Amino acid sequence: SVRPTSVVLTAGSFPGTAFGMYPNGYYGTTFCSRTNSVLYIGTTGQEYLETTTVDIPSGGYIQFDLSTGCGTVSSDFFVEVHYISNSTSGLAPRSTFRTGSGWSYVLPAQCNPALAAACDSWAGTGPPGTLASNGDITYGGTAWTGGSMYFSQDGGANYWGQAQWTRVTLPLPAGADSTRRYRIIAQRSNAGSTGIWGIANLFIGTCPLGCSGRGQCTAGGCVCDASAVLDSNTGSCVISPSANLITSLRETFDGTISQSQWSAIEGAATTTLVVAGSGPTMRFDSPANTAAMRKIVTVDMDCRNATYVEFSLYLYSFSSQNFQIVLAYSTDAGVSWTSMTTSLGQVTATTNYYSVPIPAAAQVFGVRFMWWQPFFGSGSPDWTLDDIYIGPPS
Repeated sequence: SVRPTSVVLTAGSFPGTAFGMYPNGYYGTTFCSRTNSVLYIGTTGQEYLETTTVDIPSGGYIQFDLSTGCGTVSSDFFVEVHYISNSTSGLAPRSTFRTGSGWSYVLPAQCNPALAAACDSWAGTGPPGTLASNGDITYGGTAWTGGSMYFSQDGGANYWGQAQWTRVTLPLPAGADSTRRYRIIAQRSNAGSTGIWGIANLFIGTCPLGCSGRGQCTAGGCVCDASAVLDSNTGSCVISPSANLITSLRETFDGTISQSQWSAIEGAATTTLVVAGSGPTMRFDSPANTAAMRKIVTVDMDCRNATYVEFSLYLYSFSSQNFQIVLAYSTDAGVSWTSMTTSLGQVTATTNYYSVPIPAAAQVFGVRFMWWQPFFGSGSPDWTLDDIYIGPPS
């Protein structure tokens, strides 16, 4: 039989032929103001949504809206995105834990941009952890090798409170074998842990550039967000030319932190304990035994005339060279990132000052910047950030 070339879950009746299983899931129940979501309320059984076998051409994406608690996160758990490929012996049996029985992560684990040039560009921002010598990342005694994982508390750790829904856009794995099944699954640290979560507006299939992170993938093409317009050349979305983007950013963390400059701050709070620049600083010190991220991300900016990113950075003592801070930029609303510089070689226990040239690829209308610590764990340093300036010569 001819296999479907896309999977769509939007408003309307549940497309049962597109999904093989969704144990302990509820469709059609209003959750976080959505009536088209698949809701999971935390049970002792498996919780996942699995497609039937599909045949999606290369260049495809998986996109969905995710909520882990609808504003209140009650427990620690991961939501992970997996796939399994066809083989000469047929599709492997379903897994009951992690990625056993042939399942793999849609995104591989993030390698360290500070230690390998091959890691300068990546998709998404996977959860942090302790990087083991074999390349695995460990959290809570469990090792994983995937980047398509979302920690329940990351939304709750946002500086302004948890967003009810977050859009996830991931490129599908490359490879000659496009015949696969996909699943979105909750992984809990113990059988008794609870915590509601839901997914909505799921699409798996061909999508031009993943709508560049600024629109919804559909079977008919990109449906752009209100702040974006369709690019007739690519079929993707770009920020509307009439959008009122800031052309410079200056932040000393001395007063109220403004959402007009920052889209996300996680694993951090202002403090006066360590002087990175002058006065209060932003200190990143989320506990090493959690999977909460340590990152800060600007809003989209108009950097066509900007030349430098300047900031001061203070690091506590390192126990491993893996625990570096990365400055990166994204021109597609965070779907993909490119490294600009890292803290490798910085002197610890003192304030270091940076002036980083903005590359030509980032001197565009609609770019955001991120300071991020991809790996941290036991013995990793806290760090503080201050006196940030992005813009034309000041």
